[in-house]
Amino acid sequence: MGLKYAKQLRIFTTNDYRRLFRLKNLDSIIELTKDDDLSGNIRRSMPPGIRFFDHFEARAILDYLQIEGEKISILREIRDSQNNIEKIEGLFEQFYDFFLKIAKERNEYSQAIRQELTASERAMKQIVQGSTIPTFVINRDHIVTHWNKACENLTGYPAEKIVGTNKQWMPFRSKERPIMADLVLD
Repeated sequence: MGLKYAKQLRIFTTNDYRRLFRLKNLDSIIELTKDDDLSGNIRRSMPPGIRFFDHFEARAILDYLQIEGEKISILREIRDSQNNIEKIEGLFEQFYDFFLKIAKERNEYSQAIRQELTASERAMKQIVQGSTIPTFVINRDHIVTHWNKACENLTGYPAEKIVGTNKQWMPFRSKERPIMADLVLD
């Protein structure tokens, strides 16, 4: 849907992101594939000064463009209606239905992403907790998100004391210092 709409608006599209970098006066790239690896590759290799919109941001832009296009079309029809109240009410209903459809699609998309994230988090937790190897996970802010039983047994620190904090160093150091996981993350 997004590619078709972009082509209708005469927006350049390609299946090889490197071709984008050869365009003169390129100031924005909109990624529509939902491919996180592709997004990462584009971000790492694009020239400086270009604004990048991932598929989440692109979806909002697409919604805005579609709503704006429909609004312009409806306003034109209202002007041509010669103040026919029934026709104006019908146009209002048409615009409402259009807007409602976009809101419904947006909600369904958000719900699907939420379900995927929940399933992914559950799988990650099961993998980490099921391991006999002492394992913990930190997020990009160096906050511990997982601390398995094997890690509890090795360190004597229960997960409740460590998860949700940046105190992964406590079982391994006498004072606060980065541990290997922090260094790898940075």
